Amino acid sequence: MVDLRLPDSEVELFVLDNRFSGSVSLTWAMFDALKSAGKVQEGEPAFMTMAGRHRSVRRGRLSTVSMGEFDHKDLEVVSPDESSRSGLAFLDVTR
Repeated sequence: MVDLRLPDSEVELFVLDNRFSGSVSLTWAMFDALKSAGKVQEGEPAFMTMAGRHRSVRRGRLSTVSMGEFDHKDLEVVSPDESSRSGLAFLDVTR
C-alpha cells in the first residue's frame, strides 16, 4: 500500500500492484468526484482485455498527484473498476 495525495484532498491509500502496467487507477466514485471538481479531464475510453474479457474503461488526465516528495502533473489515469491502484508506470516516473 502507498499513500498518494490527490488534488484538494487528504492522502488516499492505494494498492501497489506490480501486475498493473498503468500509472494510477481510480475508483469510479473518485474519478467522478475529481472530474466534477475539474481535476480530471476525461478523454476517449481505453479498451482492455482482462481475464479473457474485453471491456472499455474510462481514461483521463489528473491535474496533480503526489507521493512523498514527488509531484506529478497531467498524469494519465484510468477507472476500470472499484479499486485504487498504483502501477508500474507510476513507479517508473518517480525515479
